[in-house]
Amino acid sequence: MLSNTAAISPTDIWKLSDPNIKPQVGNQIAAGFYKNFRSNTIETSVEGYYKEMENSLDYKSGATLILKPSY
Repeated sequence: MLSNTAAISPTDIWKLSDPNIKPQVGNQIAAGFYKNFRSNTIETSVEGYYKEMENSLDYKSGATLILKPSY
């Protein structure tokens, strides 16, 4: 999804993968621990995650994404 915030009303464009743009791949792992103390009067929890992204594209800020002629 390409977000265009330069326009008066923000618009999003969905761009599919093609021979020039590889599909994005993401993997995420999450783990957490939850524990109660003092007869359930104190609750504690800790959570962490790791995320890995491949083939992520970023466009230049201020780029015109709408009505751009294709060459």
